[in-house]
Amino acid sequence: MKLLFSKMHGAGNSFVIANNINSNYPCDENFIKNICHPHRGIGGDGLIYILKSKKADFKMNFYNCDGSKADMCGNGLRCIAKYARNYLIDQDNISFETDAGILNTEIMDGNSVKIDIPILKEIEKTKINDTDIYYGNTGVPHAIVIKENLEKLNVKKIGCEIRNDNFFSPEGINVNFIQFCDDGKVKIRTYERGVEDETLACGTGITACGLTLYKYYNFSSPITFITKDQDVLTVDIEDNKVCLTGEAIEIGEINFRLLTSDF
Repeated sequence: MKLLFSKMHGAGNSFVIANNINSNYPCDENFIKNICHPHRGIGGDGLIYILKSKKADFKMNFYNCDGSKADMCGNGLRCIAKYARNYLIDQDNISFETDAGILNTEIMDGNSVKIDIPILKEIEKTKINDTDIYYGNTGVPHAIVIKENLEKLNVKKIGCEIRNDNFFSPEGINVNFIQFCDDGKVKIRTYERGVEDETLACGTGITACGLTLYKYYNFSSPITFITKDQDVLTVDIEDNKVCLTGEAIEIGEINFRLLTSDF
């Protein structure tokens, strides 16, 4: 079987993307895990299929690298918007049907893409092991923890503990750690469920952090975030509408011929 994929990243969050409008690509868990494996496949934080939709310009199906399906992904949505603009549709405003609702995207100058982010659960506050934790759902569930010395934080260890805490069971939660900067910007690092490790960026997580700072810390919109790899993303909040803006970069196309039954 010969398959054509595009490898893209949004702020270092990497994805394998394919046009599955004709349903030629497998969707089973084993295939997704292997295609996303960094050593046994193409490698990526997730796999994204673009499909037909009766409700929007296209439909987005997003899978984590462990094979599990997620409602949506902010950095992934920016990437497939850029993919659709490059290969499938000659317009800058493109709508996508996702499991979190219909979301609009706008291709801007250069590689920048602006997208809608849904608010499925408003940000609330709790305390776990004497630590203040904010949580909500911006397409997928997120927890937010404010820290100092973010560079030295063991994100994988602490993120895993919070992700699996009984308070967030049974589905678990993504965990974002943020640090305030003197210039008003915010540093962020994220532990993602499904990847079960730190990723370089998470769009829905950045948005959840933006909502937290807007609601509890009187931050004004837009709010600027700096990722682990020094990428810059901004969150715009107006009334009940939230948008995320950042780059979406196509690394290249991959002609993939399956030669093993492992897939």
